[in-house]
Amino acid sequence: MELPTIPIEWTPAVRIASMRQTPEAAFERIADAAEAAAILEVIAAGRPPRVAPEAAAVGEGAGWIMAAFLRGGAGRFNDETFGAFYAAREEATAIAETRFHYARILWDAREEHTLFGARLLLADIVAAPVDIRSRTSSLSGLYDPDPGRYGPAQRWAASQRAAGADGVLYGSVRRAGGPCVALFRPRLVRACRTGDRLAYEWDGAQFVAVYTLTPRELP
Repeated sequence: MELPTIPIEWTPAVRIASMRQTPEAAFERIADAAEAAAILEVIAAGRPPRVAPEAAAVGEGAGWIMAAFLRGGAGRFNDETFGAFYAAREEATAIAETRFHYARILWDAREEHTLFGARLLLADIVAAPVDIRSRTSSLSGLYDPDPGRYGPAQRWAASQRAAGADGVLYGSVRRAGGPCVALFRPRLVRACRTGDRLAYEWDGAQFVAVYTLTPRELP
């Protein structure tokens, strides 16, 4: 089945990162692929690198971009052998997506009432991903809501990546109508910067609210 690609220009796109995540700051201080290759070799520690040096993001804003590719776990459209940068067009969609995944973390930890910290990341995306937004029925295996059944979507995405695709444009599974993208190469993402800090309120069974935090100066 031949699928269309569609150019997108999201300025900004919205990603949410847990406060447990940190940027790969070394990539902020370099300017070319040769320097990126040295850093990637150290991070890979003898394993095949998850990002080719020529595809690495470098310079200002690169730290959070590279963290998504190098430290992120498996997702709908990537397995443990390669990373992807997931983002939403709208903040509400990004919150819905992360609310689902953060809830799984807290369920597994048997947490009772708590606040789960996260931060907004805003990035500029100019790419031409494969568009599957209208294929929720014909490609239903790519939209399975259960992370335990992401295998078919991961294998399909790996084939698209090998064929040179920029990524996948798809509809959110957690918020109907919300456009999302998974990008396969860091250099398709630019100017990634931090936005608001968020707190997801967990009551022991579900999230009941999401708050925007306002820092105060210490006395």
